[in-house]
Amino acid sequence: PGGTDVTTYRGTHTYPGPGVYAIQMEDPNRNEGVLNMLSSVETPFMIQSLLVIDPQAGHNSSAQLLNPARENACLNQDWVHNPAAFDPDGDALTYSLVACRGFNGDFIPSYVYPDEVSAADDVFEIDPVTGALTWEAPQIVGEYNVAIKIEEWRDVQGQMVKVGEVIRDMQIDVQVCANQPPELTPMADTCVLAGTLLSFPVTAIDPDGDPMVLSALGGPMSEVVHEANFDANTAGEGLFEWAPECAEIRSEPYQVVFKAQDWGATVQLVDIESRRISVISPPVEGLGAEPIGPSMWLTWEAHSCLDGVESALEDGAVHDVHRRPASEATDWTPGPCEVGIPAEEGYTFVGSANGLDAVGFVDEGELDFGALYCYRVVTRYGDGSLSVASDEVCAKVKKDLPVMTHASVQTTGPSDSVWVAWSPPTELDTVAFPGPYAYTLSVAAEGDEWVSLDETLPAAELLALDTGQWVTMLDTDSLQWRFKVALHSAGALVGESQPASTPWLEITANDNELSLDLRRGSAWQPDSFLVERRAGPGEPFVVLDVVEELPYVDRGLVNNRALCYRVTEYGSYDATTIPAPLVNRSQEACAAPFDFTAPCPPVLAVEPYCELELDTLAWGPSTACKDDDVVAYRVYWSPFEGDTLQLWRAFESSGVAVAAFNAQGEEGSMSGCFCVTALDSLLPGPDGTLRRNESLCSDTVCVDNCPVYDLPNVFTPNGDPFNEQFVPVQWRAVDRVDVQVHNRWGERVYQTEDPNLGWDGTYLDTGEPLPEGVYFVTTTAYTIRLEGIVPLKFASEIRLVRGNTLSTD
Repeated sequence: PGGTDVTTYRGTHTYPGPGVYAIQMEDPNRNEGVLNMLSSVETPFMIQSLLVIDPQAGHNSSAQLLNPARENACLNQDWVHNPAAFDPDGDALTYSLVACRGFNGDFIPSYVYPDEVSAADDVFEIDPVTGALTWEAPQIVGEYNVAIKIEEWRDVQGQMVKVGEVIRDMQIDVQVCANQPPELTPMADTCVLAGTLLSFPVTAIDPDGDPMVLSALGGPMSEVVHEANFDANTAGEGLFEWAPECAEIRSEPYQVVFKAQDWGATVQLVDIESRRISVISPPVEGLGAEPIGPSMWLTWEAHSCLDGVESALEDGAVHDVHRRPASEATDWTPGPCEVGIPAEEGYTFVGSANGLDAVGFVDEGELDFGALYCYRVVTRYGDGSLSVASDEVCAKVKKDLPVMTHASVQTTGPSDSVWVAWSPPTELDTVAFPGPYAYTLSVAAEGDEWVSLDETLPAAELLALDTGQWVTMLDTDSLQWRFKVALHSAGALVGESQPASTPWLEITANDNELSLDLRRGSAWQPDSFLVERRAGPGEPFVVLDVVEELPYVDRGLVNNRALCYRVTEYGSYDATTIPAPLVNRSQEACAAPFDFTAPCPPVLAVEPYCELELDTLAWGPSTACKDDDVVAYRVYWSPFEGDTLQLWRAFESSGVAVAAFNAQGEEGSMSGCFCVTALDSLLPGPDGTLRRNESLCSDTVCVDNCPVYDLPNVFTPNGDPFNEQFVPVQWRAVDRVDVQVHNRWGERVYQTEDPNLGWDGTYLDTGEPLPEGVYFVTTTAYTIRLEGIVPLKFASEIRLVRGNTLSTD
């Protein structure tokens, strides 16, 4: 259209395997006289697409560019273009400007962007999200070539991975004209629920009063199952209507490019506005909740998109279930275009029902009996797109089974007692489960099998049964115990309570402090903790504090002096039918603080001295924290960057220290990476042996060698004691060499790997003296660098003189 030809090339190629492949099309010549490159008529036109074959990313189709690639411009008038890219796979697209390509697909060396041709302050740029390319405004008449890179990105295992790329290379023809471009009314992004109608007006005005043609481009207009419709008149008034269905649901929004083009003028100008439209999945309907014992059974109707979405979305689709306690009030409902559930609204993700065809889920979380819980369900598709949250449904967990309330250690020892209690099932259906009733208590050490204790005496009335029991002969000193109670009706099992564990006190020792924490295993919620301490067996417990959360740190203690602790937990259920607080005590545990705190990493500075082939290392305590027990340092070194640091030397010093590295050449190199650690005093540890703490390393500081390998240009093997051998003038930081000497006919007469050389002017094979003359030397010096052994290659000449007189170069 508009004098532009479209040429389509088709071919088939089989690629050998995964990789990134460039698909290129080259034309021998561009138009003559393109202003933003030199010799354009002699420069090939070349475009390319990148094909990424990645088994993890899966199948991919390249982005389709739906807006033709030639636009005219008027001098000093704003210009705009949008390629209207559509990705069939729903991948995210990003846009950027790149230089045009020429010979062999390389970037054209002389290329500049259009706004760099003139000295004016015009701006040529592209929006990386929408692809809107703007020029405000052309300053010089002529032709310009520009290239747009459109990249495709896909979420692969939680990371955005590039899965493809296309290049648009287009021409802009800037002409002198009095025309002004139309002006479209800006539009904000929007959304539409699949299965509903989206309708909105599109308007434009023309400053010159010219008639206009309004059009719409983009995926919804031509690339989807249920296409949109756009009707417009020549007065700049249009109506967009789209009723997408489930087939159009995807995570990335669709982009519709609206184009207003005037006509009647010699040069027709355009204005472009983009609107991104998200197609949102409807929620599941008919959500219901029914309590079954300590669990909640959720059901809903089959999803309305079950048979309508693309297979890529249906694969891996799940229904995510979210829960909140009704006691945490919220008035949140999904807003327009809002999918999922915001984290701040008090809902907790509890699990997923796999498959779009799933219609139920069992919440087996730690639910409180008698508490009211509210649920919403969000559908999550295979591409990560979310539905609107479902309507909320609330239900109360019935108390139709016993509820554990106590598992409290009374005394600590190898054969002692625990008080175990529970609350009776006050909401049991006694018609379905008639008496007589009985309880059976079971016990197990943590990690062991359950052992049933004696069944209680039956009673005709459920509430007449005892709901507590002392359990004796338990090792409460070294084992944590679990308990559960079963209810029997007329000799048949009704069900069991959730288990409850004795609070297990764990103590972590550190320098002058002990950290106390509880390992829990009970369904009730902890509200506060009473912390007590005593100096030893037989001494009374003293209350230290009441805190709302653990761990609790007891500070200011004397190292190596043991103390004993116990913690009492005060807890509750959300249900008002269970009295609170629930008081449960841990076992008594004793520990002594030890110094396990390492000093802060010290500060290190390294100063290299190339001429001396040594480094000066200086280090000292960090000013970031106060360490009053640093008594020694360790210096670590690795010869190459990336190697494992090894201990170089230890220093017994508490203050600032200095050391020279390779001072006598003992290390063979001054290069390497260094770090320093600080050590504190030697003190007895928990087992009585002396130990000390070592800090983390300081910042690692690396220095490089300064390799030198200088060769002379003359030597005189004539029998006097001077200059008898071909040896380096100076060398350092060289591991080995490959030095070869050739005569004028190319014959090799000498070779060595010894950096000291020591050639006396004799032939390599026979040892016979060689005649005077100029010999050619090729040298590869394998220098010792921080990155490893690096070859340094060069060529030179050596003049062999045997006479007693010499005129030097």
